[in-house]
Amino acid sequence: MEEKHYKPKELAEAIGPDYSPLDSRQPIPIEPMYRVPEVARQLGMSEDWTRRYFGEVAGVKIIKSPAKRSKRAYSIMLIPASVLEREVRKLS
Repeated sequence: MEEKHYKPKELAEAIGPDYSPLDSRQPIPIEPMYRVPEVARQLGMSEDWTRRYFGEVAGVKIIKSPAKRSKRAYSIMLIPASVLEREVRKLS
């Protein structure tokens, strides 16, 4: 089956009236993310407690780097502002 290549105007007609070029798209809002030391300071708790508590909470992002030869694996826990607000309400 042969692929059809469209010019921009033809592509807009093929896609329909909802087509908008990339330049006119609205920016995506980005939610602030907090790391463990910041959250621990805000809550007045230890970093260990904060890691244990938020490690089990839905919505928390954990970025892991793989272990290499003689170096251990590292992980970064990022806690979105909305998750932090929700959990603070639960704790109080």
